[in-house]
Amino acid sequence: MIDRDGTINRRPPNGGYLTRWDDFVWLEDNVEAMQQLAKAGYRFIVISNQAGIGRGIVDRATVDDINRRMVAGLSARGIDIVDVYICPHHPDDNCDCRKPAPGMFRRAAHEHSFQIDRSVYIGDDPRDAVAAHNAGCPSVLIGPDRDVDPGDGVTATFRSETLLCAVAWIEKLFGTWVKAENAIRKE
Repeated sequence: MIDRDGTINRRPPNGGYLTRWDDFVWLEDNVEAMQQLAKAGYRFIVISNQAGIGRGIVDRATVDDINRRMVAGLSARGIDIVDVYICPHHPDDNCDCRKPAPGMFRRAAHEHSFQIDRSVYIGDDPRDAVAAHNAGCPSVLIGPDRDVDPGDGVTATFRSETLLCAVAWIEKLFGTWVKAENAIRKE
């Protein structure tokens, strides 16, 4: 599982929201890491807060269009995005899907029949580590905020500058399971 803004693409400046595809900028090192993992059999589910919808800054159709284009761009690079889950709610809505709540993780696990504890969540915000902890899975925290303490006694399972730096760790931890899953899928 992977976050979108700040992980797959450059985070909009000043806490803003991505409101059009033309502003989507790939984080090439992270996409390269996703390609390496995809070649090893890994598949991805994107889990992302999109409060710009709840705040009335961007509409759902635009976010869905950006996500469709992102999925197509990643697919063209050999990266399988199984699904995209977003929380469209305002932060004050107290929904069960907005990270760090585990709602989107549980929904994805239920709908795609996988064990959360046999997956990893990759993100760039310390709250991503908290969300992974709340969902019951390890986390990889990348980017400039990787050393920020998420609080509540939570720590990221692995921290690195880019996802590219975490590929070997992910492979070591999950490689056997991914190979077994792929063998089952081929049967």
